[in-house]
Amino acid sequence: MRKNQQPREKSDEYRDLLDAASKYRTIEKLADVIWSVNLNLHFTYVSEAVTSLLGYTQQELLAMKLDDLLMPVSIQLVHDTLADAMKREEAGEYIDVPPAIEVMARHKDGSIVWLELSRMFLRDESGTPVGVIGVARDITDRVHALRAMEESEARYRALAEKSVLGIVIAQDNSVRFSYVNNTMAKMIGYSKEELLHMSAEEIFALVHPEDREEFFGRFRERLEDKSMAGALEFRGIRKNGAIIPLEVHGVRIDYEGEPAVLATFVDISDRHQAREEMRNARRFAEFLLDLMGHDLNNIHQGLMTSLELLSGEDCLSRNGQKLIKSSLSQVKRAVTLIKNVRRLSEVKSKGAVSTPMDIGDTIRLAVDSVRKTFPSKDVTVNSDVESGQYTVLGCQFLYDAFFNLLHNAVKVDERQDVIVDIHAKVSSDGSILHVAIADRGRGIPDSKKDSILTRLGGERVTTSGVGLTLVQQIVEQCQGKIWVEDRVQGDYSQGAKFVVALQLMT
Repeated sequence: MRKNQQPREKSDEYRDLLDAASKYRTIEKLADVIWSVNLNLHFTYVSEAVTSLLGYTQQELLAMKLDDLLMPVSIQLVHDTLADAMKREEAGEYIDVPPAIEVMARHKDGSIVWLELSRMFLRDESGTPVGVIGVARDITDRVHALRAMEESEARYRALAEKSVLGIVIAQDNSVRFSYVNNTMAKMIGYSKEELLHMSAEEIFALVHPEDREEFFGRFRERLEDKSMAGALEFRGIRKNGAIIPLEVHGVRIDYEGEPAVLATFVDISDRHQAREEMRNARRFAEFLLDLMGHDLNNIHQGLMTSLELLSGEDCLSRNGQKLIKSSLSQVKRAVTLIKNVRRLSEVKSKGAVSTPMDIGDTIRLAVDSVRKTFPSKDVTVNSDVESGQYTVLGCQFLYDAFFNLLHNAVKVDERQDVIVDIHAKVSSDGSILHVAIADRGRGIPDSKKDSILTRLGGERVTTSGVGLTLVQQIVEQCQGKIWVEDRVQGDYSQGAKFVVALQLMT
């Protein structure tokens, strides 16, 4: 008999039997299985639910031992649990309702069923254990779900540890690390254990002082599930004090039942180095442009002055005069090239500022400048575009575009008397103005019409200078389009027609 246990009266036992009989039908309807075994683990009772659970009838199980149902590992668990309970019983330390155990049972069809067994001793009149009574509950689905979750977590951890990205799970407004992968530890120069045991102050010190407010402000916003910008570039501080440029992406998750931020970190040192190299290359290019635009231009101006003076000397032969004029023409081309290269650089680096412009005024100024550039030619421009007639969406470089188009039209015409046609037409919906500039030069074959406007792409073109490339860049900056057609449709040798499409302003 258990210590301090009083013998039971017969009336108590009779009342228990009546209660059991009245509850029998209810027990038989339960999905859980009610069972009992003697101390040798032979079944002495099993409810009808066992057939649905394990496929055996009550009669079949009553001829079996509990061991006959269980997998070997579970048999050992049951025997060890019973032995431990008997020892506690002898020592007077037995627990009335011990914790449930989980076992693997064989279904009659051979499949495995996971069971949760809750049990307690059956006792005789003296209180001595004579058997075990319990409840068996099917937990197969729960076990499989738990295993799937554990396997998924294991796969995630394996992927996280092998990731080339630094991965951190951080929690609490005061900031603490709940998970750090190996890549992150190597990236910042600490061990995983050091990072996981850092105080909030130590974590703050991992971020450059000038970047801390924005970095941790974003962390708290994300932890509260507020909207925030995308990736953030910041400066991290390694264990050795070195500064490392990093990029972080963060999303809010639930981790172990609490809100957290899952953050991925990328070492962008190579990107920063590339940026610095680009900045250095741009500075060097600007130096060369300044050299071309200032020093070389001064040299060219000196050459032009000397050549113009020589061209007026009576002592020169006809061939000498011809050579002087040819040299002067080449120097002027060099001056124009330098000017266009500088302007192209300005267009690409600074960009255009959109503004309404009177296209008639722009064309008139460009025509006047081109005539001055070719004083030895008689340039006739037939234009139906008047000042004040059309206002388009232009930019501060639009004059340069039309100057270069007109300059090209005059240059490609080898005759002394040059004729250029300018015609404007409004689109059918009234939103676009097409301005066509037609020359009478040697024309452009169809095979070159797409590439003639640019020398910035991969295809090599045979045109000299960058004037047309500059035109194309400017028109695009003004949100317009430009293309090439034949002046006389179907016969490119009769000259080219450049069409510029610009947005009309109402």
